[in-house]
Amino acid sequence: MHPSTGAVICHQLHDNLEIPRHISIVPSQWPARGGYLGDQYDAFKINDPKDDIPDVSPQVPEKRFQQRIRDLNIPEAEFARGRLKRLDADKTLHGIATRAALKMMASDQLKAFNVMDAPASVRDPFGDTPFGRGCLAAARLVEVGVR
Repeated sequence: MHPSTGAVICHQLHDNLEIPRHISIVPSQWPARGGYLGDQYDAFKINDPKDDIPDVSPQVPEKRFQQRIRDLNIPEAEFARGRLKRLDADKTLHGIATRAALKMMASDQLKAFNVMDAPASVRDPFGDTPFGRGCLAAARLVEVGVR
């Protein structure tokens, strides 16, 4: 499958964002996918920006969440030890994805998604519809560096 335009742009341009660079707001039946570039270039999907972003807040108390993160190191270290003798053990796709997710969960850049925090004078011109809120979210995301 061929990658979407957003996936190609993200593959070619690198930056220091803590949140995804390729975002699908109010996704349709044709998802923006990474295609042959890989799943890491699939769009991060959010629905109506008035709703919370799914899966960016721990669902358990902080102490238990931190223990789960430490527990992930056990299978990750075993995988790296058994299969990556000549490669950098810190660069498994699972490890990279986990670190990126944790970085995103702690990022102040996530505030760009929360359009309901914007004053009414900013929200009103965009309209109180999923599409209008999506356009406002897109504008806020561009301000923090999302392409």
